[in-house]
Amino acid sequence: MTARRFVLLVAALCLLAAPRPALSGPTEEELREAARPRPPAAMDNAVEPLQARMIRVAKKMLSIPYLWGGATLRGIDCSAYVRKVYGFLNMELPRSAREQFLVGERVEKGDLSIGDLVFFRTYAKYPSHVGIYLGDNRFIHASSLSREVKISSLDLPYYEKRYIGAKRLLFGENDVRN
Repeated sequence: MTARRFVLLVAALCLLAAPRPALSGPTEEELREAARPRPPAAMDNAVEPLQARMIRVAKKMLSIPYLWGGATLRGIDCSAYVRKVYGFLNMELPRSAREQFLVGERVEKGDLSIGDLVFFRTYAKYPSHVGIYLGDNRFIHASSLSREVKISSLDLPYYEKRYIGAKRLLFGENDVRN
């Protein structure tokens, strides 16, 4: 090993071992609270749509750091993020994007609805990235490129080129199917 490689290796190990900043994102309790249905408006007995609760939870997790294989609020990957958001709504999903792609009903890109899962082929021949559709051609996901949970556009060339499909798990007025 050359001296330069040794120095680079030591520097990389120091970065990995460095203490991480304190968690500044939401707590589990704050996310549970965000997932609770809001009381109906005065004189209105309608139940808050599940999609509204889902988006509230998903957006509350914006800026949580990305971590490959991570599944906590200190660091999370794309499939764990989707699983956690759905989990706060008492919906269990498989752990990986590949397995999540097997759940729900297929949806055409032109028929996407809030809460649909959108899938991409990034580093493998199978679905390797997943996010939650927000409407207006935007989706929220744990991005390895940006190293955090963020909102992106499906129109970005990177995602447009890698998009492979979508699945719907939420149907009509709070009707959930698996």
